[in-house]
Amino acid sequence: MATEQKVVFPPAVLARISPELTLQRHLAQGLRPCLREFTEFRETVVSEGSMADVGTDAVVGSSVIKHGDCHAFCGITLGVSEVNSAEDEFAPPEPESSKYTSVYPIVEVARGRQGAPSDEEQILSQKLYNYIYHSRLLPQASLDITPGYQIKDEATGDVSIIYTDDEDLSEEELSTLSSSINISKKQYRFVLYAHIKVFSRDGPLFDLVSRALITALKDVTLPRIYLADSGVDPNVKVPVRSRGHFGHLNQASGNIYIDTNKDLAQPVRLNTRELGLSSSFGIIELDDTAGQSAILADLEGEAEEACCETKVNIIASKNNLKHVSVSGGGANVTLDALKKIISLSRERAEKLL
Repeated sequence: MATEQKVVFPPAVLARISPELTLQRHLAQGLRPCLREFTEFRETVVSEGSMADVGTDAVVGSSVIKHGDCHAFCGITLGVSEVNSAEDEFAPPEPESSKYTSVYPIVEVARGRQGAPSDEEQILSQKLYNYIYHSRLLPQASLDITPGYQIKDEATGDVSIIYTDDEDLSEEELSTLSSSINISKKQYRFVLYAHIKVFSRDGPLFDLVSRALITALKDVTLPRIYLADSGVDPNVKVPVRSRGHFGHLNQASGNIYIDTNKDLAQPVRLNTRELGLSSSFGIIELDDTAGQSAILADLEGEAEEACCETKVNIIASKNNLKHVSVSGGGANVTLDALKKIISLSRERAEKLL
């Protein structure tokens, strides 16, 4: 007599074979596969970094985010670009948005492989750039540079750095420096690059990487920049008198250097009132009900991410909504559901910002 054999799959294997069946079984019991409440978010631990070292490759802002079992590390580095200060009288007036800028993020999700960035990584990087720019969080003026100039004392050989905006600089010293150097000839501005590395990916990542980037931005400290170039013929010595020392400008190749004096570094100025917090939700219809839907906050696991075709993302500040997007389909999205999602997002923003 033949005996029937039943195949029993562990929960993790069943979630891969039939994620929808796994999710519906849990939801029917009022639970999620991760055992969180429907509208419960994972615990997030945020740690700001510090400018431990100043140099050409210095990380000027950093953050570490732990979101459940998922980790993200964000480091912000510097670049310097020369900007055109000339105004074109025939050009149309610049829009208000041109007064703001963004960072250039690179998102990398660790998967144990090498190669070109995935579609997800490229999309996340572009969304982060657009988010910072359109939120008007980072004014261009906060990245403008007033450079200093390196001077070498001919008598002692000592090297010093003079900044034209130094309040202790006398009018005579400033006049001597201005007559020796064309200070207004060039203008410089910082460029910020964000490198975000994600480990143990679990669920949609925009909430995680956006908070890692914002936290790192709040930690950014900008060093002072100086030039070691006289701007004249290298065979000509330009005399400069400053603070009792008589010398000439170093005849360098026009390189830009970072002042290692940390006392001169200043935190970047952000429009803190524009800070927002991203919250993501999934909506799925329940099998045992007539068209009723369940709202799942902060999707986790393959079953939830694969089966919740309708996804809602809200970026809320303490005062208003910064961004609302609804994508996908397959679920009955009611007005009450949207109101509840917006309410949860604003409550979370008020609590965590």
